[in-house]
Amino acid sequence: MRGRTVGGGVATITVDWHAELVKAESKLIYEFHRWLRSAELYEIRAAIAQASQELVKANQGTIETVKVFFTCASVELGRCNP
Repeated sequence: MRGRTVGGGVATITVDWHAELVKAESKLIYEFHRWLRSAELYEIRAAIAQASQELVKANQGTIETVKVFFTCASVELGRCNP
């Protein structure tokens, strides 16, 4: 019994880019939330909480929100953009 070679072919590798995007999004959100809970941001969280409490006390009977905007001027992030 001798082995025989079978005709060759081309393997097609398919990547589910949507699934990869969902995984990356999930990881980004997880890391972002972990960062928000980090000790380094404790003082910022405390200041936001205090401002929120003062806003509620000053405007009793109304619904007030505190809006926080994040910006980033990271050189590393800038290099990632094509």
